[in-house]
Amino acid sequence: MVFGMETNNHIFVIIKPGFLDRAKDIINIFRRNGWVLSRTRTKQLTINEAKMIYKTLQDEPFYKELVKYMSSDPSMGIIFSKPGRISKRTFDQTKKIKDYVRSKWSINDCRNVIHSSDSLSNMERESKFYF
Repeated sequence: MVFGMETNNHIFVIIKPGFLDRAKDIINIFRRNGWVLSRTRTKQLTINEAKMIYKTLQDEPFYKELVKYMSSDPSMGIIFSKPGRISKRTFDQTKKIKDYVRSKWSINDCRNVIHSSDSLSNMERESKFYF
């Protein structure tokens, strides 16, 4: 389990294909918000891995396009951490950062720069494809 330490908040983020040139900028935004870079891994997801990461969206009309896009080129999985227990507030903070990053660099709803897990269970499931 990647997120087994109860004394730290951990979050999982994916920088999507086509935006790896923004990795340094995105990492710095998280750092300015108190997060410490713990791990990164760049890889190209298979279609099946992308399907599993986004399985909670499988009933959405954009699901097939998203899966195809996420497996089209390399992406970067990132784990950030900071002291404190993981909570709903952790995911609320992450969403605010994600929304800010998306507002700066997104191309469209699918090519929206970054993914962040929205719950502990999704974070543990999604991060396994990178770490």
